[in-house]
Amino acid sequence: MPGAHGGDVGEIVMGVLRSIRPTGAGGALYGSDSGLADVGFTSVEMVQVMLGIEAAFDLMIPQEFITPENFSDANAITRLMEQLKS
Repeated sequence: MPGAHGGDVGEIVMGVLRSIRPTGAGGALYGSDSGLADVGFTSVEMVQVMLGIEAAFDLMIPQEFITPENFSDANAITRLMEQLKS
């Protein structure tokens, strides 16, 4: 499911998220606007998300951008990647 922003970027972000946690809590599918904590991502999985995003986009996320707001949901991560790639 593509993100609301950036088509391809959103699809890559969702691909990384789904590779780590294919479904949310209770087995329900989640979308690009679903809060990652709400669907059950653990702190360890959030580290995997950050590393997976860095690998997928071949970049290192600067420390000041590693905030709960930038990793709240797939749309926020997509916006961050679009910002860092521009």
